Amino acid sequence: MRFSEMRKKVDSQKKEEFYDVLSDLYLYYEKVKGAIILSEDLDKDRTYYVAPMNELRSALDHVFKSVNIASDDEQRDYQLKEAKEHMGRAGCDALELAAGNLLWKIYKIVEKFNSGVLSTVIPEYYEVFYVQLTEIQNSIREHRKNGKTDTTKTFEEYCVQIEKLVEIDKAITKKIPALNP
Repeated sequence: MRFSEMRKKVDSQKKEEFYDVLSDLYLYYEKVKGAIILSEDLDKDRTYYVAPMNELRSALDHVFKSVNIASDDEQRDYQLKEAKEHMGRAGCDALELAAGNLLWKIYKIVEKFNSGVLSTVIPEYYEVFYVQLTEIQNSIREHRKNGKTDTTKTFEEYCVQIEKLVEIDKAITKKIPALNP
């Protein structure tokens, strides 16, 4: 095999690897985009939050830099790693906002009723839901206080917490008619 043929084969392999990494990054982006959309949907005031969008802009900068320097493996990999970090921060920022909005909504519903009514209509509120709400709040607070050292892991943890919040919100919302006799 001639040198030029070997080079084409190596370049072809690099392109495939590069496209595989971009494909994985796209799947991650889809999750982050879902988090941003959820955050927007849960914002009753329809306020625009710039933090997640700024992180997405930064991620896009890194993606395009990686495309521009695709022949330099080390720089390309660095740019894609940075892009994923920014996407993770965008997702975390969006889910922190979503969690805040869900928690606020839940607390606004239950604050209208005394503990006796809540215990009767939603017996699991104090022993299960309130405990989970407090744990989620504390977990998010700790992540924010300590910084997000592994944004992918933090983002995945936030996704699980948001799912719990959505379940709690649904369970409580279903009982609202019984709370308002």
